[in-house]
Amino acid sequence: GYCLEEIAKKHYIHGLLIALNIVVVLKLQRDESVFDYKKIYQFFKNIGLDLSFNKQNITIDEYKKALISTPQYIKKENLYKGVFSRPSVFDEKGEYSASEIAEWASNL
Repeated sequence: GYCLEEIAKKHYIHGLLIALNIVVVLKLQRDESVFDYKKIYQFFKNIGLDLSFNKQNITIDEYKKALISTPQYIKKENLYKGVFSRPSVFDEKGEYSASEIAEWASNL
């Protein structure tokens, strides 16, 4: 969330960014995820959270840049590393590439 704000030079509703990124990180964890990202997304939807990029005025390009920049941002700010501490967070192409994750997230 903070990385996106720094890149986009905008402020967002922090809780919505956290919820969005929970769903995205769970998807990125693939088979290692303890929770099913689809169920968590449905939960957020059921309680009335709108995670859409439109709601927050997020562009796919901004989000993709934030995804790619997050590992460096986490190091710079000395934040909890999680999935972004892996040597390779994204695949070069396909469903788990940064581009496809950003596109997928934009349709939540």
